Amino acid sequence: MYLQLNTTKTRLALMLSAAIGLTACGGDAELSGNTESGVFQEGYIQESLKAPTKISFNLSGSNATIPGPSFLLMDTNDGTLNIPTSDASATKASLSSGNRASLAANLADPRAAMGTMDGWPVSMPIIMPFTGAGLADGVLTSGVVVAQLTEGLTGSPTLKKLLANGTDYQVISDAKNDRLIVQFADSLAEKGEYIIALTNDLTDANGDTLGMSSSYATLVTNSNTIVNDSIATAATVTKGINAIFAQLGTANEDIIYSSWFTTQSVGDTLYATKGAIATGAGLGNFGAVWKDSANPNDVDLSAAYSMSVPASGQDYATALPADTNFASYIETNNGSDAAALVAAYAPSTVTVSKGTVKLPYFLETDASTWNTTPFESGMPSLAMVSNVLSGDNADDASAIGQQLVAAGVDLATLATDPAEQLKLVGLTLTKADGSQLDSERVITRYNPVPQLKSLQDVPFILFTPTALVGSPGDMELVIYQHGITSAKENAYAFAANVINGAKTLTKDIAIIAIDQPLHGERSLDATRSANADPTAFLNLTYLPVGRDNLRQSMLDNMGLRAAASITQSVTAFAGTPLAPLANTAVTNPSLFGHSLGGITGFGTVAMANSTLNDAAGDAIFKFSRVAAANTGGQIANLLLGSDAFGPDIIAQVTSGVTDATKAADLVSSFAYAAQTVIDAVDPFNLVGENDINGTNVLDALPIYMQQVKNDATVPNTVTDAPFAGTEPLATKLQLTTVDNASQTTSNGRNFTKFSDGGKHSTVISPQEDNFSDLGHTTEMQSQLVQFLTGSSDYAVSDASVLE
Repeated sequence: MYLQLNTTKTRLALMLSAAIGLTACGGDAELSGNTESGVFQEGYIQESLKAPTKISFNLSGSNATIPGPSFLLMDTNDGTLNIPTSDASATKASLSSGNRASLAANLADPRAAMGTMDGWPVSMPIIMPFTGAGLADGVLTSGVVVAQLTEGLTGSPTLKKLLANGTDYQVISDAKNDRLIVQFADSLAEKGEYIIALTNDLTDANGDTLGMSSSYATLVTNSNTIVNDSIATAATVTKGINAIFAQLGTANEDIIYSSWFTTQSVGDTLYATKGAIATGAGLGNFGAVWKDSANPNDVDLSAAYSMSVPASGQDYATALPADTNFASYIETNNGSDAAALVAAYAPSTVTVSKGTVKLPYFLETDASTWNTTPFESGMPSLAMVSNVLSGDNADDASAIGQQLVAAGVDLATLATDPAEQLKLVGLTLTKADGSQLDSERVITRYNPVPQLKSLQDVPFILFTPTALVGSPGDMELVIYQHGITSAKENAYAFAANVINGAKTLTKDIAIIAIDQPLHGERSLDATRSANADPTAFLNLTYLPVGRDNLRQSMLDNMGLRAAASITQSVTAFAGTPLAPLANTAVTNPSLFGHSLGGITGFGTVAMANSTLNDAAGDAIFKFSRVAAANTGGQIANLLLGSDAFGPDIIAQVTSGVTDATKAADLVSSFAYAAQTVIDAVDPFNLVGENDINGTNVLDALPIYMQQVKNDATVPNTVTDAPFAGTEPLATKLQLTTVDNASQTTSNGRNFTKFSDGGKHSTVISPQEDNFSDLGHTTEMQSQLVQFLTGSSDYAVSDASVLE
């Protein structure tokens, strides 16, 4: 299946043409004050400054360069990254919902997109550039020290963990690009506080010790008095960093560069929105949560998270040939043949029904904003509120404090109590001069609940057994999520087989599916559709919107899951094909995702199963197990490493660039920026997250993954991107590998590797014209059926199709 990207979009290439490296170019990153003046009295500094090769770190002038990650590139007002952009006018102040044109123009710059994140990426390496005589290639066993702290340098940090070179990370000297790469063995902790030091154990290509820059010398010297406030603050923090390293055994005199950085939050918006949904469900009133500025279009939410299920459906053999959506989105685009599916179907065994579920939509649908406006927060930033309340402006502090008290907020517990923070949803706070606090409403960990823009009647397709093999009240629900450019109707290709296969194991299951946003019936029109152009969903031009399309998918799946329990609790399934369904709050549904559906599926289950410590709220979200086929993590590098997507993405990113080195730099910079934005919703990070009780909810959950060797769409692995692809995700989940060499399964958590006789979508139906992959489909679906019907492990029937 070849996925054609829209190559007519040039905005991305134009914005990237200035080379979006993670270095300052003057402007916001330049700390005013002379960093070159005076003579440094310390002998170790004098020696270090003589080194022929130095760290590229310069705080002032036209060539200002600050390697990231660094506290120097953070906005202390709202806690977001503050990356200089190629457009000097693209400042934080212009990123406001009141200036949509400015917002759209700015967020097309990947560096401005990074500026919407509340910390540095957790899954990307650290890259440190050098200038001078050049570096020597190789893996370094010393010279870089990394530690995790209990809190940031503005607090009272203590050591949480000293990371070990060779175990927790690896240092690679990249001579070609004059840089050191610190590649971590796993994603860093979200909202983590880290410090890094480079020492004089590092040498250049000639064996000479690497040295510090004069800007860094200015920050660490005790012989010069710094009168500039910004430089003085940076110096205080840097000396604090080095004091910690001294306690850890790294002498200050040995350090040639050091920094402190904070990683971004992962899953906070998903989790907070889940909490808001649970609160609304408990109150029986979602409008009590999404009110005022959190519901700017005054959407009626009285029917939110309810399902409309028809009293009866059609036999599969009747429903499929008549389904125009299958003809439009599946038969035409993906090659599945309705007649062949009906011919292979056991008559009168599966019923197909269609209905709707009412789900909130947090994105725009208007033609002028649908692909340029990301989620906007429905609450003021707690960081900004805190800064005002503790700041020097007494008038602003009084004005904001009075408004919070009037809203029933307990100021004493606001910083720590989620229930108090939820009271901020819908509030618009104004300072003493009447201006709005946090007019930007960039969504972060400090204001994670999004504005609700509309309530959609989301169509679903439902497959149920026509006759039960078990008792009414025992049927279990499977939520299916399709892949990119597909639609919910591709469930026709496997649902009947899976339901009938479950019957042979004396189990009744129902399969329900909705379209991912901008897919199938949820396409905004013929062109604003991922079925016509996958970049409508991926959105390479406006990275925060692409991230939030993924967020919307996960919230939709969580919403569908919650709607099943909410609707069932008011007996609205009586007299419908879902009447025999088990109590979903007790017998929790499972989820099966293919490709993109697995990417969003893992995030869905990780967040849905993360406890709120609210029994009733948790019960309407929980899943019992998750299955995923041909999916993966670290999405930016996964896409770049994909045979189907990578070449077109690279062509778009490097459009008009003829120099191969510059083109490679653009791709590398784009990957960093894109993954920085996506990290907050990436499955590689989400599956590793602990809930509020410190428990990883996926550690004991039954999980089934499968891949085909050399998958052309979702790569098994990606060169030089150790977290990207299917296998790194399976490894992180600690799944047992099942292949031709070993068919031993373990603890209901397994990963089957199929041979390259299968294709990306073979699990859904055979993909080859001559059905040469039918054996793969049969074995894939057999394992899937066994897993979905509750088997702790599964039996392999045909090992010949395994890798």
